[in-house]
Amino acid sequence: MTSYPATSLDKARKHLSEQSSKSAPDLEKFFDIRGQGDAVDDALANLRDALDSKALKGLARGEFDAAARPLVHQALSGIGEDALSDQDFWRYLASVRFYSVVAKRHPKTGKSGKSDGLDGNLANYGALRADVRESLFFRLYTGADLAYDAEVEDPYHLTRIVDVDLWQSHIIRVMSGDNPAYVRALLRWFMTRDSWRSGLSEVDCASLFARFDYEPDKRHLRDLVKRVRRLRSNVVHEFLSDEEVADMVSHEAMKSLQTIERWGKSKS
Repeated sequence: MTSYPATSLDKARKHLSEQSSKSAPDLEKFFDIRGQGDAVDDALANLRDALDSKALKGLARGEFDAAARPLVHQALSGIGEDALSDQDFWRYLASVRFYSVVAKRHPKTGKSGKSDGLDGNLANYGALRADVRESLFFRLYTGADLAYDAEVEDPYHLTRIVDVDLWQSHIIRVMSGDNPAYVRALLRWFMTRDSWRSGLSEVDCASLFARFDYEPDKRHLRDLVKRVRRLRSNVVHEFLSDEEVADMVSHEAMKSLQTIERWGKSKS
C-alpha cells in the first residue's frame, strides 16, 4: 500500500484561480493524503530534481515531452497502483505540485479554447473535467508506459520520438492506444516511415506526395490510425504477436497510400 497526495477537481480549480494573487498560496489547502503505507515523497522529490535539469531548459513543446517522458516514468513507475490509478493523484501533480512546469509547457494564450465557459487550457492541469487524460503528467507517464520497450538496451528509445500530434491525438486519446504492442508498432513505423516509403515497390510516394502536397505526411498518419481504429472492432490487438501487429500497421499504411485521393489535399 502507498500513501499519496490527491487533489479534487474543485480544489484544483481553486488553486489555479489563486495563482494570480501576489502572495503564494498555501498548498496544503489543495490536497489531502489518501491510502496507507509508504509515502511517495521521495519519488516526487526525485522527479522535481529530474525536471529541474538543465537539459530540459528552453526545450520546445514536443522536445520537452520527449525528454520528460522517461524521467516521469522512471520516477513514478514504482509507487504503486493505488496512486497511479487515482485520477486525483495525477490532478495533484499537474495542478499543484508541478503547476509551474505545466504553466511553462502550456502557457495561457488568447487561442485557448472554451469548454462549458471554462478555459480549455485547464485540461492540461486536470482541472477542466473529472477525466485527467489530457493533463500533462498523465500524458507523459502513460505515453512512456505504453511505449516502454523491454527488449532493447534502451527501453525508452521510442518515448523520445518528437511529435505532439502523434502522442496526444493518436496514442493517448484513442481507444486503440491502450495496447502497448500496437503503440510500439506505430511508433516504430513512424520513426522509420521515410525509409519504409522509399522502399515500397508498389507505390511511388514521392510522386504521390508531390501531387497531394498539403501536409501529406501528417494526413497519411491520421488516415492510418483511423484505419487501425476501425479494425479494433473486429481485431483484438492483444491476441496478436508483436510481429503481427507490425504487419497490420504496415498493411494499413499501404492501403492508406493506395486511397490517397480520399484524404489527400492539394495546396492548389
